[in-house]
Amino acid sequence: MNIDVTDLASELTALADSPAPPSAVDASAALRAGRSRLMRRRVAALATGTALAVGAGLLLSQLPSGGAHQVVPTVPASPTSAAPSPPATGHDPLTTDAVFGWLPPDVTQVRYEMAGRAAYAEATGGLGGVGIQIQLMIYQPGQKPPQPGSGEATATRVDAPRVNGQPAYWLVRNDPAYHHDSVLRWQLADGRWAELNSSGLAQNDQQTPPRIAAGVTEGTKQLALPFWVAGMPDGFQFASAYLSRPVGAGKPWTAGLTFQVGDSRVSVDVTPAATAGAPSSEASGTAAPTALNCKVERGVRACIDLGAAPAAMLDQVGGPAGLLDRFTLLGTDEGSWTTHVAN
Repeated sequence: MNIDVTDLASELTALADSPAPPSAVDASAALRAGRSRLMRRRVAALATGTALAVGAGLLLSQLPSGGAHQVVPTVPASPTSAAPSPPATGHDPLTTDAVFGWLPPDVTQVRYEMAGRAAYAEATGGLGGVGIQIQLMIYQPGQKPPQPGSGEATATRVDAPRVNGQPAYWLVRNDPAYHHDSVLRWQLADGRWAELNSSGLAQNDQQTPPRIAAGVTEGTKQLALPFWVAGMPDGFQFASAYLSRPVGAGKPWTAGLTFQVGDSRVSVDVTPAATAGAPSSEASGTAAPTALNCKVERGVRACIDLGAAPAAMLDQVGGPAGLLDRFTLLGTDEGSWTTHVAN
């Protein structure tokens, strides 16, 4: 299987160098979004023949000391009225197959996304430049990462110290444009392979990625979301789902779903209603939408990006308002969130 991982530097360089009119767009965020789109493209390619399970249940807090981050729930309670009880059954479109433990203190945001059978986890942060970006992938049993010479010809395999007693190696790209990037692969205790792509670390940093890898543990987990959906017409499929959370005093959490009918897609993004401005289309990695249709319940806002939503698709659910009516928003208290999302 040929997987193109050598185009990242050239695409990001082109993105950074391309002219643009004056705007308030965050260039660092745009570069991170570009990397995320490339990761989604790569994950989708890997999942073409064999299901790829990836993820991270990054329910975050800070360690008691040291400034690093570990996994625990933290979402502030909503001051609004209590949410209705979620359905007793239903499908969760967002699951994880691994959990981050330790993360660098510069990490400010974590994101989990699943599209079909493929998913990935991402931790980002840092000030200035393109910041830190750490992406986690876990391969299914029997699926091995592509090796140099099979689509990764500009990279070299270099043995790395064992991770939790298991074999590990670096994938060293033979291009100076990648001097702040690293790829570490290691075998988990259950035999599967894991991969950690890190960008924005110090040049030749061979300490941080192994420490992150050592804290990763496997284990399937359903992620609760702040809404459930019911009454979707036949033919509407879940194309993707995501949840993005802050670390400490980072950005507000966001979540969302993308529906698909044939080649048409429409996304609904959900944020705390107190968040300044409108939610961006994080599920597609695009800039903040300019035309929105929104509703607010229990301190949570759900919005459709009308500019990206095909009118014919929306007509099948009664327009934007009809689609939003199918969403029950559960508030900002994680205790009211549900894994019974799709009904």
